[in-house]
Amino acid sequence: LSPHRFIMQHRANRARELAQSPHVPLKQDALDCGFASQSHMTTVMKALLNETPGQIRRRAGIAADKPEGED
Repeated sequence: LSPHRFIMQHRANRARELAQSPHVPLKQDALDCGFASQSHMTTVMKALLNETPGQIRRRAGIAADKPEGED
């Protein structure tokens, strides 16, 4: 396992844990895990874990993030 792959695997696993919580937007989860963007996090998670943050949240019964400004 290369150092880069190890780090990305660790970030993806941490993002999976955070995605199961409805209290923080996925965008913030991505930044907290060291990804450049939510899109980057999604791409890496799909490649390494074969699931996206949205799929994880739907499976956990959590609604998708609402755009900012909506209640």
